[in-house]
Amino acid sequence: MVIEKPARVVPLDPRTEGHARRVAPHDEAWRAPLGAEMHKAVSGRLQLVSLDHVRARLGESWPRHRALVQATTLKILRQYLAGQAIFEPVNDTTFAVLFEAGDTRQARAICLMILRAVTRILLGEDDPLEESAVRTIVAAADGTLSLRTDEPAAGPGAADAPPHSSAESALPASLPAELLKLASLVPDDLDFLYRPIWDTKRSAITTYLCQAVSVGDGDEPVVDYAVLPGGVQSSVVREVDLRAAKRIADDLGKIVSSGRRVFVSTTVHCRTLEDRESRQAYVDTFAPLSEETRRLLAFEIVGFDDTTSESRRHISLSAVKSLGRVVVARLPIDVSTLASFQRSGFDAVGVYLDERNRDERRLMKLFERFASMASRIGLRTFVHGMRSSSLATIAMAAGFDHVDGEVVALSADRIGAVMRFQLADLYGAGEYADIP
Repeated sequence: MVIEKPARVVPLDPRTEGHARRVAPHDEAWRAPLGAEMHKAVSGRLQLVSLDHVRARLGESWPRHRALVQATTLKILRQYLAGQAIFEPVNDTTFAVLFEAGDTRQARAICLMILRAVTRILLGEDDPLEESAVRTIVAAADGTLSLRTDEPAAGPGAADAPPHSSAESALPASLPAELLKLASLVPDDLDFLYRPIWDTKRSAITTYLCQAVSVGDGDEPVVDYAVLPGGVQSSVVREVDLRAAKRIADDLGKIVSSGRRVFVSTTVHCRTLEDRESRQAYVDTFAPLSEETRRLLAFEIVGFDDTTSESRRHISLSAVKSLGRVVVARLPIDVSTLASFQRSGFDAVGVYLDERNRDERRLMKLFERFASMASRIGLRTFVHGMRSSSLATIAMAAGFDHVDGEVVALSADRIGAVMRFQLADLYGAGEYADIP
């Protein structure tokens, strides 16, 4: 009989909290109290990767090389983890890596592979790694958290035990709340649905918009970047964008293979496209698609407003311009001017209506103003999120070219077909009909 070596568990380092509070975003949602449910979300998925061995080898020269070490580590993390995990620095030599799935063995193996790659690049050789170089945050049955410093034993019951207590358990003082909040920012039930978009000029549904969706604890699904309750943090937005890109690349390839022709649109945040490493990972996802497939693809860049500089717009636009048929910009509905977006080369501009924009009298004026500004400079327009027939009619009358929302058609888990859709269909008097 082989006796498995038990995994060694050590207390959390009390120094971690102070470091994390200096590097974490100052968002109230990241400082909220955490309980048993959060511990359950973290257990086995969150790895702490240490570069202490690199700092020890550099000795007195560490202060001079610290920035290079951190930049190199971030680059390697992005290369290895695109679409698999999100990560944040904890302190000068420690990075937190939160994996999408809870396979602790695989997560640990990936982190060790990353550490070896970083070590080879920085030190020019493979240094033997201490077992504490990669540590896994695990939760016991009572909800308390600790760090596992070596690989868990195999077999039933040997995996990291999730917490079973339904009571709110106190967060250990030594564990940074900001670090654990990473687990809640990308929902476990994150999925992607396709929303039909009505082309009001052609009286047809011609395009399907891929949107992130999460149900969470509520009855109503949460869509778009609202699935991120902690705010639009760059590393988490990048994760959502990369997952959406992979989903669309797979689904659109199947559509083309089947002989169907329908346009597909995807949102991507300007922060993802402004960062060199995440931009490259995003572009690489669509690069293998054929020219025929790309002609069916539209990119909707999110995050612009009146204060966005021309150089930032150019970086985002140029990153995806050659990857699809059109590139459009989503803007605040009360944006002061659209001329700069026309000069930059965008094909269309539009808005997204959330719960804060439901006053139909106010929206009527804003719709007319927005559509009029766009029409004068030759830009097409779109509006997402219509929940009433009257509001959709107002948007159409104002001159919007594309309208969508649950009043037009509900989202589905697959790309649909091109269909006739007329104004009467908004009021139930019309009839859907596939366009051959």
